[in-house]
Amino acid sequence: MRSDKAYRGSKFLTSRRLQNWETQFRGLFLAGAIPLVLALAACGGGKSKSDTSPSPPVPSEASATVEVHLPPVPDGWQSDREVWAASSEFQGQVGLSEIHADYAYARAITGQGVTLGFIDTGLDATHSEFAQKTIGLNDRSGLTSTSNAQLNHGTGVASIALGARGQGSAMHGVAFDGTPAMWSLQLTDGYLAVNDTILTKATQSLEAAGAQIINQSWGYNSTLDVGLINSQKNFLRQSYGDFLTQMRRGKAIHVWAAGNSAEAEIAVSAAWPIIFPDLAGYSIAVAALGADGTIGRQTNHCGAARDHCLTAPGGVAVGDSATTVFALAGGGYRYGYGTSYAAPFVSGVLALMRQAYGDQLTLPEYTARLFGTANKSGVYADASIYGQGLVDVEAALAPYGDTHIPLPAGGVAGPSETQITDGDLPEEMLERLRREKIIVLDALDTPFETNLLPPKITPHTRPCYAPVSQWVRADASGASSHPIVASFSQRRISSASRRVGAWDIAPLQVQSTRQPRATDPIAEPTAGLGVMARRALAHSSGYLQWGVLAEQNSLMATTGAGGLRFGPAYSGLFSLHRQLPFGRHALHLDAHLSLSQLEGAQDSLLAGSSRAVASSLGLAWHYQRMRVSLRQPTYFETGALKLALPHRRVAGDGVLFRDQRFSLQAPQRPFELAFFRHALSHDFAIKLEKRAGLARQINLGWVKRF
Repeated sequence: MRSDKAYRGSKFLTSRRLQNWETQFRGLFLAGAIPLVLALAACGGGKSKSDTSPSPPVPSEASATVEVHLPPVPDGWQSDREVWAASSEFQGQVGLSEIHADYAYARAITGQGVTLGFIDTGLDATHSEFAQKTIGLNDRSGLTSTSNAQLNHGTGVASIALGARGQGSAMHGVAFDGTPAMWSLQLTDGYLAVNDTILTKATQSLEAAGAQIINQSWGYNSTLDVGLINSQKNFLRQSYGDFLTQMRRGKAIHVWAAGNSAEAEIAVSAAWPIIFPDLAGYSIAVAALGADGTIGRQTNHCGAARDHCLTAPGGVAVGDSATTVFALAGGGYRYGYGTSYAAPFVSGVLALMRQAYGDQLTLPEYTARLFGTANKSGVYADASIYGQGLVDVEAALAPYGDTHIPLPAGGVAGPSETQITDGDLPEEMLERLRREKIIVLDALDTPFETNLLPPKITPHTRPCYAPVSQWVRADASGASSHPIVASFSQRRISSASRRVGAWDIAPLQVQSTRQPRATDPIAEPTAGLGVMARRALAHSSGYLQWGVLAEQNSLMATTGAGGLRFGPAYSGLFSLHRQLPFGRHALHLDAHLSLSQLEGAQDSLLAGSSRAVASSLGLAWHYQRMRVSLRQPTYFETGALKLALPHRRVAGDGVLFRDQRFSLQAPQRPFELAFFRHALSHDFAIKLEKRAGLARQINLGWVKRF
């Protein structure tokens, strides 16, 4: 049964009798024929290419507070977006530049592994744009002919979204490495026969083929009428009840052409989320931009569907010029315009997003991100025309707004504020923390990968070269310059209580004296409180010392900030200091040992530590004004930090954390060998230093002061 409505060129023509009927009963207009025969929502009139290039739109703002990225780019991949944009196929499809598709390609996001479904007139899989592709589905069971005329529209639409790169010469698709799946609709003289059974079976088959995005570049001439929504709802429910049920299962996003009637509202066939609000997030309407980047003169506007509609290249602005190129069944290419060709631009962008984020987002979250990151600047701010704006690949694949680190207890932390400062934690472990990958979430709760510690902020370390006075003080004070050990070993006890063989008790309080650097975040100062006991050895030859210490938010004066805040730590300390004089010579021996346990903070990635044993040793030979010293700075014999790191978002259901241990034990022990010469006029020092950690370098420094 044929409809009274016919499609010719770029306009829909309606008989006067039907026009009068529609005016009175517009809400029931589409109920006239079952099965219904529908017109395609595009024009392919073989138009010549316009010389007018659209002005590039302004992309949406994204967060620049932290270096984040999508999954790693393979080795050898071309990461210069200008190279991608300079290719002849990219330049042949001007819409690719308008939506900033080169941003995705430079990051190895090409649609690989994503199946994109189409309900259209069919696919010529022998065309060079598809001949080398795996075809997920090419169902032609409903066709009476597979002529080029039958397959042209579907082949063209699919090529805009998924046409291969390097196989043709005129263009490539938005997601050129994606997999097409086609369910073919019978086309006769410009009419499509569509009913509930066909749409339901087509949707089920495409979903079974793996398609979670289904492009629908066809539609009704009748547009949404907000005053007759109940009538239109009743018609769609009665005519497409099974298809409606299938969409409500939420297995795919349907991308619809908005229609080509130059109306203020979209076609009723694209208005599912307005008529059935529970389909919001599963149905998108697409209007077409002209060659100048503004709304095409033939396209329907987003109107009342502004919250579920956006725009993409594909229309015409002046004259009959067209800028969208697509593949023709049987070979070759042509230019055309219409919302049929705008819809696959959006479907292709969703395929790129799907490759980037995988199953970490729900389908409504994909839709929300597509809308939220669309370009709304300038003319695109008029939602009655452009809806949510112009689709923007770069903004869709970049962080939106501020990013934050999700924490196991449910809180968040700023990535740029998360770091570890102070103390003597081994550099090798800190380097592992810098390289460790976690996810951060942007303002739309989309995951991005970044380093646990910002590479641009390095933990506090002592310089390789220091004044002689610092070296002398360090050696004179004991075997370690660690804040806790130094405070412990230098704790003064009154001379009256220095009794040989007796233990003298005194309180122990440690406060970090570090001067914050400009790059450090604001963090609580490290502090510790405990008790110590010292026993003097015979003949003033030294002392034994032990103590216990409770730190508020640090581990042996090492503290963290942001997502790596430290909880309380408890340490037991033991020291031996021995002096052995013989003649003009003297030997000084210092040994320190600590046993520590760190607890995690309430809202931190740091869950605590295993028992950490650290040691430091020193041996110095003195002769008159000369001293030679050999030291082992603080070295962790055992122990590891325990972290719970966010590594994957669960679609609609939070974040997965993985337990990770970072050993405190460096691969090699550090040591320092130093020679000092003190004279009345100058000091001279030279030091050979081997640091623990990844660098494994020997640093040589000297200073001469007059």
